[in-house]
Amino acid sequence: EWLRAGYPADPPRTGHSALVALTGPVSLSRKQKDCVTAQLDGEPVEITTIEVAITKVTHRLPTPSQTRDMVRSLQQRASRG
Repeated sequence: EWLRAGYPADPPRTGHSALVALTGPVSLSRKQKDCVTAQLDGEPVEITTIEVAITKVTHRLPTPSQTRDMVRSLQQRASRG
C-alpha cells in the first residue's frame, strides 16, 4: 500500500505511473466551470449531461472527481438561486 500513497483515487488500481502520482487529480478551472454552467443553461440535468458538457469544454473525458465537483458547484449555485 505504500506504493499507492499519494495517488489520486481516479486512475485505475492496476499499474503504477509516476507521472500520475506527481500530477495528482486535475480540477476544473473557474473558467471551465463557468463554461459548463453556461452550456447547461440552468436547467435540471442528469450526470451524463454534465459529463458531456465537461467533455466539450475540456476536450477530454471527465474524471469522477471533476464530475462530482461540477455537481457540487451546480447544487451550490441552485441553492443560492
